[in-house]
Amino acid sequence: MPRFIAVVLLLLLSWPAFGASFPPAELLQELSQRLSKPAECQPHCATIQHLEIKAGAEQIQMQLEVYAGDQSAIPLPVKEGQWWPAEYRLDGDSNPVLMRDSQGILWILVSEGQHLLELSGPTSVRSQLDLPLPLSPARIKVISEEWVVNGLDENGVPEQQLQLIRKKQVEAGSGESLEPGVLPPLLEVTRILHFGIEWSVDTHIRRISPPGSPVTLNLALLPGEAVITSGLEVDSGSLQLRLPANQSELTFTSKITPVEQIILSASDDKRLSEKWQLDVGPVWHIDFEGLPVIHHQDSSGAWLPTWAPWPGEEVNVNISRPIAKKGNLLTIDKSMLEVTPGRRVTDSKLSFELRASRGGQHKIQLPSGAVLRSVKIDGVAQPVRQSGGTVSIPVRPGKQKVELNWRNEQGIGLVYQTPAVDLGVESVNHSIQVKPGEDRWTLFLFGPSMGPAVLFWSMMVIVVLLAFILARIGTTPLKWYHWLLLGIGLTQASLFGAVIIVAWLLVVGQRDQIATSLENDNIYNLTQVAIVILTVMALQSLFDAIRFGLLGLPEMQIEGNHSSSQVLKWYLDRAGMVPDSSTLISVPLLYDRLAMLAWALWLAFALLGWLKWSWRVFERHGFWKRSGPVLKIRLRRKNAPTDDKDKDPQ
Repeated sequence: MPRFIAVVLLLLLSWPAFGASFPPAELLQELSQRLSKPAECQPHCATIQHLEIKAGAEQIQMQLEVYAGDQSAIPLPVKEGQWWPAEYRLDGDSNPVLMRDSQGILWILVSEGQHLLELSGPTSVRSQLDLPLPLSPARIKVISEEWVVNGLDENGVPEQQLQLIRKKQVEAGSGESLEPGVLPPLLEVTRILHFGIEWSVDTHIRRISPPGSPVTLNLALLPGEAVITSGLEVDSGSLQLRLPANQSELTFTSKITPVEQIILSASDDKRLSEKWQLDVGPVWHIDFEGLPVIHHQDSSGAWLPTWAPWPGEEVNVNISRPIAKKGNLLTIDKSMLEVTPGRRVTDSKLSFELRASRGGQHKIQLPSGAVLRSVKIDGVAQPVRQSGGTVSIPVRPGKQKVELNWRNEQGIGLVYQTPAVDLGVESVNHSIQVKPGEDRWTLFLFGPSMGPAVLFWSMMVIVVLLAFILARIGTTPLKWYHWLLLGIGLTQASLFGAVIIVAWLLVVGQRDQIATSLENDNIYNLTQVAIVILTVMALQSLFDAIRFGLLGLPEMQIEGNHSSSQVLKWYLDRAGMVPDSSTLISVPLLYDRLAMLAWALWLAFALLGWLKWSWRVFERHGFWKRSGPVLKIRLRRKNAPTDDKDKDPQ
C-alpha cells in the first residue's frame, strides 16, 4: 500500500510538465493550414444563375439570382456612360457593400448562399445601350416593348455583352437630341464577291470610330450566302456580329450559290459605310445597272469594279457564262520533222509541243513502213508501242513536249520526198529539216515557199549571157561555148579567181592594140610585166578551180531560211493534219566528180591552146624594149670628165 501511494504522488508531481508539451507545434501548424485554406470553389465561388431585365422607355430594372459558395465579390452588368443604376437592393437591403475598381467595373459583396439582387435606374435619352457581362449569367430573360435586344441566342444564353436598341428614337423638341458620352460607332464594311469556278464572298469590317465601346450589328446576307467562318451566328438571313470594345477589325468568308442576278443593297444602318467589289473570273461575263462605279481597276491594273453606296442604294448585277465555242481539246503549237536519209535507210524524228485541256490519248499516224524506235515525253522515255502505223501518245492537261523517232527501210534516190506524217490535228509553226549528207549532189529543191532554193541555175543564166557577150568581143580565140564551159567550171571557184581568169584572157586579147598605142617604151615594159603577173594569177586561179572541183563539195548556191547544202530547212506557219512534204532531186557525189574531171580535162587541153595563143601575142612587138634616153644618160655618166676644165661651162 505505501508503494502505491508513492507512485500516485509521483504522477501528480509530474503532470504540469506533461501538460506543458501538448499540443505539439506540428499539430498547431496543420490546424492553422486547415483554417486558412481557401474554399474549394475558388476562384469561381459566385455565379449568376438568372438575370431578368425589364426595360421601359425611361427605366430599366434588373433582378439577379446570385449563388455564392463562399463570401465573394461579383461584378455587375453596368457601365458608366451607358447605364448606371440609381438603386441597389441585396435581399431587401438597400445599403449593400459596393466597390468600383480602376477599370470602372462595379463590384458587390455577397455572403455564402443564395441571394436576390435588384438594380434599377433611368435610361436617359440614349437610343442604344451596351451592357457588359463581366460575369456571364447562365440564362437571361428580357421583357421590353421599347427595346430590341442583341446578344442573346434563342435559348437565352448570352454573349459577352448585351445591346439594347430603341425601337423608336426619343424625340426632344423638333429635332434629334445629341447623346452624351463617346462618339457613336462607325464601321466600314467591304464585301468582295469572287466569281470563279466557285463563288465566295470575303467581308472585312473595320472600325473607323475610336475604340472603347462594343458594337453589335445585324448584317444582311445575300440570297444563298452561307457563312463558313466558325464562331459566327446567323439568324433569319442576317449575321449577328459583335465587335468587342478593344477589337477594331473582323473578317469572315462565305459561299454563295451561282445565280443569274444578284442585287446588292446598302443597309439603312447609319453606322455602316459600305463598299462593294466584284472579282470576276474569265469564265463569267457581268453587266450591272444602277449605282455608277467609282473605280474600274485596282492598284495593279486588274479589273475590279468598285461601288461605295449610300444607305438604301442598290446595284443590279447580271451574271452570265459565255457559251463556249466548239474547238479542239488539243493544239499543237510547234512541230519539227527532222529527216536524215541514207543510202538504204532513213531516220526521222518528229518533235512537237502540244497543249491539252483534257487528258486522254492522241494518235499519230506514221508513214508506211515506219518502225518506231523511241518515244519521249518531256525528255523522259515512255513505253509506248506502235500499233500498225499508229502511235498513241498519253496526254495530260497542260503543255507537253513529245519526241518520236522511227526508221524507214528506204534510202535516198534521184527524187526523194520527205515522209508524210498525220499529226491528228492541225498545227502551226511546222518545220521540216533534211540532211542529205555529203555524198549527195543536190540539183533541185521543192517544198513550202519559205525554204531553200538552188541559186546555181539562176547563176547559169547569167553565165550564158556573159558567154555570148564575151564571144561577141572577138579579141580572143574563144567561142561562146568555150566561154560557157569555162564559166560553168568557174562557178565552183571564188568570184575573185573567176574575174582574174576572164581579165587575163581579155587583156591578152587586147595586147596588140595596147602595144601599138604605147609610144613610151617604159610603159610598154610595165605592160609586159603586168601581163606576166596576171598570167601567173590566172593560172593559179585555174588550178584552184580544178582542185576545188575535184576535191571539194559542189557549190550549188543553196540559200533561204538559214539553209545550206548540208541542212535544208522549210517552214510552214499553218499546217494541216498532214503537213506538206518537201522534195529533193539529187544524185550521188560521184556524178559531180566525173563532171569536174571532164571539165578539168577539157580545160587542160584548151589551156594549152590558150597559152600558145597568149605566147604569140606576148612576143609580138618584142618582149622588152630598151629605152634610148636612159642608155645615153648611163653612158654619159660613165664617160664623165674628171677635171673641172672638161666640165660644160653651162
